[in-house]
Amino acid sequence: MFTLASMFDEPSSKNLGVRVVHPQADLSATIASMISIAAGYSADVVSGATPATFDTVSAATKFSDVRHLVHGGFGFERSESGIAFSGAYGWESDYKSAVISGVTHHDLYEHNFTLALAYSHNWDRVCDADNTAAAALALVDGQTPPAALPVDARGTAFQRRVWDALQSIPPGRTASYAEIADTIGAPTATRAVAGACAANPVAVAIPCHRVLRSDGALSGYRWGVERKRALLAREGRNFP
Repeated sequence: MFTLASMFDEPSSKNLGVRVVHPQADLSATIASMISIAAGYSADVVSGATPATFDTVSAATKFSDVRHLVHGGFGFERSESGIAFSGAYGWESDYKSAVISGVTHHDLYEHNFTLALAYSHNWDRVCDADNTAAAALALVDGQTPPAALPVDARGTAFQRRVWDALQSIPPGRTASYAEIADTIGAPTATRAVAGACAANPVAVAIPCHRVLRSDGALSGYRWGVERKRALLAREGRNFP
């Protein structure tokens, strides 16, 4: 069997045009009615956009990835017994998986009883060569990440200046909106700084939860004041 390509859309009203192209090729052969050989390759080429998390507040994020799978097998079959081996290996940008299996059978007592043995083993590995996952987990735990976490945050030039300043606040420390305004060289733009914090599309990685009012009060937080209080508590700053 050989399939050049098929295409379908994910059946979800929340995803924006998530499309999967599925090329596949399978080959098989039988030799002398006893030996069988099979091999194949398939892939899922996925592209589209994640849904807007907060409807009109947070824009959808485009993404693409390719999942590959190769497989093969060999078998030997006689009238009263047979044995077969197979293996497969799959991979995508951040995940790899392999599996091997074998099965044998023997017909006993004039084919009235069959003894079969099977074995299978698989290996899975998450790839995080640039420590992105470790950095994200460290941020959630209120720690300094082992590597810089790439963040795709889109905003105005002023908003990006504010967000850059927020990322310089270490875990366990806080700053006021006025202090952030001074840091970016706009001491009279305290309200605009507060607006930029409210427009921050990436929680934790851009730590707007570390910004307080000048009197030390928590102030607001896009994802809820209770969540802000909990994040600060994980970083050793407790607020009533």
